[in-house]
Amino acid sequence: MTNSVQNELVYELVTKMVADLVNGELLQLDGSATEDERFAHYLEKTFKKTASLTAHSCQSVSVLAGADTALQNIAFQFGRQLGIAFQLVDDVLDLATDLREGLATAPVLFAAYQFPELNPLIRRRFNQPKDVETAYRLVHRSDGLQRAKQLASQYCDDAVAQLARLSPSSYQQILYSLIRELLNEME
Repeated sequence: MTNSVQNELVYELVTKMVADLVNGELLQLDGSATEDERFAHYLEKTFKKTASLTAHSCQSVSVLAGADTALQNIAFQFGRQLGIAFQLVDDVLDLATDLREGLATAPVLFAAYQFPELNPLIRRRFNQPKDVETAYRLVHRSDGLQRAKQLASQYCDDAVAQLARLSPSSYQQILYSLIRELLNEME
């Protein structure tokens, strides 16, 4: 691949990344998802706001390194899985902050399956007195945190599976270490 073609592709990837970030912010502001659509909406928002950055960055590095399309796709998928796992871990660690900001993240959405009384609080973005405290208490009584951790682990496993498709190298080992560190954050 020539330098001009590489640069053009990287430019397109960065443009897509910025567009995804903007659209992710808009999705976060959009409260129109129904209870049945919420988790899919959350995952789409998570990809666009967080994982798109890691996915397109990983793909851009592979383009600049002269990798073929198959390797570029592996790099993208690795970054996607890692980015979503990162956001899920962040959601577990920052539950109280997210609630105060009016955000219904994975632990809350999982908890709402067990405690449907969370649904009106989610719809109003925890803006009534005691909403944040009530939601925090219900999430901790539910399996929401555990399910979010399990989902983060699944995304990490998927990222590892992408890495396993690469030839062994010191760079690959560094990326494995990054995944282990991310998982350790949840302990």
